[in-house]
Amino acid sequence: MGKSISDKFVDQEEIDFTQFDGNAQGFRIVSKLQYAGTLDGLNLTFGTLGAYLKYPNMGMKDKKGYVGNHKHGIFKTERELFQKIVEQCNMRRKDGSVKRHPLAFLVEAADTICYGTMDVEDGLYQNWYDITYLIRELNSFISNKKNADVDIRDIIGFNYNDNQISYNDQRLIRLGLREHLITYLVDLTIRNFITHLKDIDNGTYNNELVYDDSNYVAAALKDFTKRKILSNKNVLKFEITGNSVVTGLFDILIKYFFHHDNSYHLRLNGIISDSRMAVAMKEDLTNDYPEETNISQDQIYEFDLSRLSEYTRLRMIVDFISSMTDKYSVELYQTLSGNSL
Repeated sequence: MGKSISDKFVDQEEIDFTQFDGNAQGFRIVSKLQYAGTLDGLNLTFGTLGAYLKYPNMGMKDKKGYVGNHKHGIFKTERELFQKIVEQCNMRRKDGSVKRHPLAFLVEAADTICYGTMDVEDGLYQNWYDITYLIRELNSFISNKKNADVDIRDIIGFNYNDNQISYNDQRLIRLGLREHLITYLVDLTIRNFITHLKDIDNGTYNNELVYDDSNYVAAALKDFTKRKILSNKNVLKFEITGNSVVTGLFDILIKYFFHHDNSYHLRLNGIISDSRMAVAMKEDLTNDYPEETNISQDQIYEFDLSRLSEYTRLRMIVDFISSMTDKYSVELYQTLSGNSL
């Protein structure tokens, strides 16, 4: 983002990009970008949307503060809806500050459990390590935390013989490990949720349910994932490739969206999806395109993007790229960059 663009943003607009987070973009998708003629998205209830909001925070991320403020979770474009959710779902503390919806803690736990268990299982299927090594590493982490010798197999109730494991046994062991890890973490989540429900409802509980554990099981999975999976050379290659694709798409689209020649803008009208164009037109030009107005394809193709604010144009780029599948983003980048004709 060039300085001439960012200088025109107010603080809230700027942090929507400098503090961009997938949770905030996901909230925008379900509440607005699933476009069917109106800006209602999937038309979910306030309760469902409140439970979705792991980070009910419009400001800067604060990793050391309240758990709901660890990330920037609401964009400027969803401010009005967010305020309605807060009021309808009683998401204010006595001092007026915003707290999480209680069910958001369960959504967060489900997310962490899925990633934690499936990542280590994926590594096993990729043969990056074997089950014996995984168990040994998890035990080492937990033992250091508890300052005692432990065996994660005893903690989660999962037992098997390390010696002479056949290929078929390996497969069953992987499935068994997944089952016992998920069962342990789900049971832990339920117990913690019930135990701390009053503090959760008051907005004073400040932990993730799965990490509030004297056995450190989820913490051990997170540590192993960081050291042995996310640092794997195959993963890092894909990350670097993905960064090149996303950066390249941003460079190309910003050039065209903010070009001084309006003919460049018109070329984008056939590339950006119709739904993304329609949402931007209704959000930014509500007088010309009110909520009840149907926007035709001809109006979209003929629309001059220079009529939109700089914030909205950059928001369109983010909406467009963040909604792409991996395959489509690579193919589009290769086409727009001239690497594939």
